[in-house]
Amino acid sequence: MKSAQCIIFSTKSRSCLFPQNQNLLMTRVIATTVNGIKTFHITAEKATPDYYGQRANRKIGTHASLKNKVELIAEFEFSGSSRNIDVTSDGMTLAVSGEYPPVIKIFDLVDLSQVTLYSLKGMPSHFQFLSDDWAKLVSLRPDRKLDFYNKGGDLFSVPLPFRCRHFAYAKPTANLFLASEESQLLRLNLELGQFIESVHTGPKVANKVCISEEYQIICAGFETGEIEFYDPRDASRAAVASVDLGSEITQLAFDKSGLKLAVGLANGTVPLMDIRNSNPVFTYSHRNNSPINTVCFHPSGKLLSSDKRGCRIYDVDTGNFFTSFETKAALNQICPYQNSGLIFGTVETERVQVMLIPELGPAPRWASFLDNVITDVEEEKENGTEIFQDMKFITREEIEKFDMHHLIKSSVLKPYMHGFFIPRELYRLITDKSGGATDGDYQKWVKNIRTIRDEQKQQTKIAPERKQKKRDQGDLEITDYDSKRQAKKKKLAQQDPYYKE
Repeated sequence: MKSAQCIIFSTKSRSCLFPQNQNLLMTRVIATTVNGIKTFHITAEKATPDYYGQRANRKIGTHASLKNKVELIAEFEFSGSSRNIDVTSDGMTLAVSGEYPPVIKIFDLVDLSQVTLYSLKGMPSHFQFLSDDWAKLVSLRPDRKLDFYNKGGDLFSVPLPFRCRHFAYAKPTANLFLASEESQLLRLNLELGQFIESVHTGPKVANKVCISEEYQIICAGFETGEIEFYDPRDASRAAVASVDLGSEITQLAFDKSGLKLAVGLANGTVPLMDIRNSNPVFTYSHRNNSPINTVCFHPSGKLLSSDKRGCRIYDVDTGNFFTSFETKAALNQICPYQNSGLIFGTVETERVQVMLIPELGPAPRWASFLDNVITDVEEEKENGTEIFQDMKFITREEIEKFDMHHLIKSSVLKPYMHGFFIPRELYRLITDKSGGATDGDYQKWVKNIRTIRDEQKQQTKIAPERKQKKRDQGDLEITDYDSKRQAKKKKLAQQDPYYKE
């Protein structure tokens, strides 16, 4: 596997007056390359040092953070962190849970905006859409409550007899299978509105449960490291098959064919099972002993698995490593958008992360502009170095070459790693002259910058229009009771050009 590379690009062109403002006036996309595959982080954090631009931050105040964002979806963030995420079957709506306070936000992917927000009494351990659109949603709370929502908001809550950890929904029978802590899978029939006969799992506690959409086979993963398969047509029957994987089960996922099962373990490994065989076909390892929090299949024939550090992608047919990416904060869950290379990620920070891997697929139709952004990003790559908007990275060798020693302690050069950042206009002015940099060049550049700044300030100033005092003709009428002085004032006022007739 090739070593990872990180390249930072800007996606907008803006003129900048001061070098201190460079990190505030650009919106960047971070591209990481692993195994020759590029991953574009659409919602990347700051790429420049924290101390870079403190003076400008104080001037702009709370708006400083807004200058460094790519807003793919409006209000796509939480005050604390985001936890779970799900997309409707029609691909038009996205739901994300987060805190604090605990809420579920519903986003319209066509309008790229938030539709509504469900306030919760507790953070759900799992939620899922029950319909093709967002008309029906069910959420599982750790305090033995199952909440149902429709487009109008909170519909009703169902108390559960036992504390449950996870659930799966079987559409043909309208049954909810809940993995309880009392050695059984509860079955709630949504058509009848009542619990029916449970599926007994023996002296084991299930962590996860999933259902094959093709064959309607129930699979349960247990704390003991076993997975068991059940036939939902006969709840009293024991497990059809059982496999011991040696570590606690944390995630389960069937592929579209219903024959392959990906299992996430607490020791950071992902066995790929064939339900016709008791031995894993392939076993992938994250090599960090962190529990797997997401496993899912991509339509392109790839398997995605994630832990708190990042996501790894493998080829399902060959078992070869495809690529991987990491997030700055702890990753809670990933959700690939259907038939595209877009991946959503919930993390322990305010913003929900969005990644795009063109090798997996193009950007979805509602975010087709991302393809143009990626194209612009590729064009901005120069000589394999990091590029910032209106800034040029130079080394100490270049400083010696162009005789710029006197600028090192000035505010023009910003130290960064093994070199400095310099405004592109000044760099171009210096390099165009064969004699190198002079104090006159610097003073000329500063004077030009100040002139532009003053002109822009004057353009933004709008002179307030004074409202003329309204004059009433009746008040200026000369009467017998007026003195000579008052009559003279009224006569002069009547000759005023602004006098209202």
